[in-house]
Amino acid sequence: MNIVIIAKGNTRRRRELERAVARLRGSALFDRFTVYETAHGGHAIDLARQASAAAEVIISAGGDGTLNEIVNGCQQARQADPAVRLPAVGVLALGSANDFVKTARLQGTAEEVLALAAAGMHRPIDIGRVHCTAVDGRRTSRYFVNVADIGIGAAVVQELKRSSRRFGANLSYLRAIFATFLNYRKPLLSVESDEGLDWLGPSLAVIAGNGRCFGSGLFATPQAVLDDGRLDITLVGDVSVVDFIRKLPALKRAELISHPQVVYHRARRATISSGNLASAVEADGEYLGLTPASLEILPAAMRFLLPGKGRSLPREPTGQDTNYPR
Repeated sequence: MNIVIIAKGNTRRRRELERAVARLRGSALFDRFTVYETAHGGHAIDLARQASAAAEVIISAGGDGTLNEIVNGCQQARQADPAVRLPAVGVLALGSANDFVKTARLQGTAEEVLALAAAGMHRPIDIGRVHCTAVDGRRTSRYFVNVADIGIGAAVVQELKRSSRRFGANLSYLRAIFATFLNYRKPLLSVESDEGLDWLGPSLAVIAGNGRCFGSGLFATPQAVLDDGRLDITLVGDVSVVDFIRKLPALKRAELISHPQVVYHRARRATISSGNLASAVEADGEYLGLTPASLEILPAAMRFLLPGKGRSLPREPTGQDTNYPR
């Protein structure tokens, strides 16, 4: 079996990375073993695109950003050659937040990767894609495996990039939220979906989840499933700063929020436009640009090393467009 590990080059968890690589390299499961370390932002996209032609397994050794780049590189390889059989993707959770593994119910360890690969436990999951306007005015698109966000979350991503993370992922993210709220103006957003959502009003965020959480453990789309062919959309309308702060503990506990300006919805596609001012767009923690934006789900687009081969992760049955009680 041919395995390629793509690792974040400037990881703060260097010793953990070295131990994990040594554990995988020492296994007799892989007859070809290659490790690449990224040298700059976007490098994992190029490495994954090149590796997709021959690798049977690509391991993301980093956080959600590294995983996002690998997903985008693999999808670019498929665009270049639709007949290519993409490798299965595994995860060594060595980032600061590691939100994807929370949805996937993974530990993100070398031992887990070996066990899943040896048992052939890989299955297809969905991938999201967002289109928006880049800062240079051109239309751009990005694949995402976890969550895309329009509004306050994308503005927080910008703030987080500018600030230090010396206090750790959780405190740094909360600090960025509060700093962003001080100057944030809610844009007038129009949101429509192929499954009946029709919203117009001042809006704090539109969060589209293939995964369940983002922002270091905020479960904004707590009932999302990786392989159901739908995006879970949480629309946060004219919510005050006080209300948002009050609900943070509930988001951490993966509770559904009961609020007249919070709507839960599921759809295959959605479009978002802003009337009075453009709204920021991000995907898997990467800032992309501004509205207008569109979102879509690509069912069973990639294989991942996951437990429960061929079975969906459990979810509670619910209806569409629901303000769920807590």
